[in-house]
Amino acid sequence: MSPADTPKLKSGAVTYTFKIGVREMGWRVKYTQNKEELLNEPADYSLINISKEFSSDDKKDKFAKFAKDVCDRRISELFEGEDDAQSFSIEDALQGLSIEVESEMLKITTSDYYEKFIEYEREHGRKLDIHPLYKFFLAYWADIHHKRIDAIVKDYEQKTKKWDVRYGNYKYGLLFKIRRGRGAGGIQKYYAGWNTYVKLANGNIRYLMELVYRAYYIYLQDNGDIHKPIPFDKQTTAAHDVGWRNLAELEGAWKKGVQITKLVQALGSLFAKIAAYRGKIAPELVQFDIDGELKPSTQELIDASVMNMALIRMSTNKMSGKEIKTYQYSLHPIFAAYFQFSYRRKRKLSLTDEDIRGCVECPEATVDAILRRKKIFIVEDEDASMKQPTLFDQWN
Repeated sequence: MSPADTPKLKSGAVTYTFKIGVREMGWRVKYTQNKEELLNEPADYSLINISKEFSSDDKKDKFAKFAKDVCDRRISELFEGEDDAQSFSIEDALQGLSIEVESEMLKITTSDYYEKFIEYEREHGRKLDIHPLYKFFLAYWADIHHKRIDAIVKDYEQKTKKWDVRYGNYKYGLLFKIRRGRGAGGIQKYYAGWNTYVKLANGNIRYLMELVYRAYYIYLQDNGDIHKPIPFDKQTTAAHDVGWRNLAELEGAWKKGVQITKLVQALGSLFAKIAAYRGKIAPELVQFDIDGELKPSTQELIDASVMNMALIRMSTNKMSGKEIKTYQYSLHPIFAAYFQFSYRRKRKLSLTDEDIRGCVECPEATVDAILRRKKIFIVEDEDASMKQPTLFDQWN
């Protein structure tokens, strides 16, 4: 067949179907060999946004089921007995923690706020029948609002349903505030459970397989029994290690990969300090939008960060006479365990072009400036356990 007879993608007589996987913002050429002949949806192709497909709860379940089938099939091959292989479930191997149980593992009963509440109960000769984390929360709320614990308890007893809702909104974020200050070594937040791993992967099967592989590697290297669940601390260490490895690989992911790495490190430090901050602030503040215009070089950095899965981009619409499509961003959840912030998308802050550039050029000063702007002042005692990690840190 001569070149003249070769079917063209745009107008050939022969029907072709191609399935092409591209990272977000990675598809930049949208024309044929003739640059004036554009490819348009839906005439020439159907565009499927996989991340968007897995954004709703029912579609997240589809990804979790697909990922579970992949993991079950691969890991079951390690078992010698057919019965063991057939009965294996990754959900059983990667068991999770409830928020209250995790708080107990983080030694909530030795925390300062809990002890303050116990002292209040002792002085007033009474004991509230609520979980220790709830007591921590009431003492914490009294502190950040400059009120007495007895006044908070009185309001709690009068408006229990209101407080239960408030506690439900804050309790996950409280886990980051339990083990703070000098001497708070060891695990300060757990990242364990199949559902947690699915959320850390954010619809990326490679990330999920990497998390599962690393968890098993650490567990089996420590003479773990493959027939038993992987301990929570091993799961957490694996999630931390995978976050670190993917951060280290960003440097070679783009022509200016060092800039992406610095941006992720600065934002990771920022959101980790916000998560651990014991002050008056909305819980789980882990997203950001852009206030004002971005310079072309800054926009290029943001786009490259999205394309290389350092950032997650979510569209949002702002109405101002006409509909304008804008975006809000978050660090990819795969970095959450390394920096220790929430992988859940809740609330956001606004950053500027200057902030983004500052995260690359002078990260520590920029992070401090953003925190001051949010009226977050890190005291010296807290700062010892909230130091920004580097790629060469050893994690204990």
